[in-house]
Amino acid sequence: MSNGLSGGDDSVSGGLIIAATLIVLNAGIGMLAANSHRMESLLDGDSLLIGRDGVFFDKVLRRNRVGESDVRQALRQADCAQHEMQCAFLEADGSITIMKRPLATDPVRT
Repeated sequence: MSNGLSGGDDSVSGGLIIAATLIVLNAGIGMLAANSHRMESLLDGDSLLIGRDGVFFDKVLRRNRVGESDVRQALRQADCAQHEMQCAFLEADGSITIMKRPLATDPVRT
């Protein structure tokens, strides 16, 4: 990778300059994201609601290219039947998070 970034310069000092530049850029972008919600959202992305109360939003799933098999897998991983789902989110990293409905039958202890 170093050769591609340095334009064919195979020297150690060239490699160190490239590595230092990448480290400084990474730190700068990290500081921007930490200090600005807008930059964090732009760089990292936001989660997206793809289902609520046991119903998945077909248009949102199609627009974001989420297959039914991915949704079923996320339900299995969360050990949640579709009718028990309170909310489902497509996370910025592409994973699907399922929130289960709280059980209403649990007695309140005092």
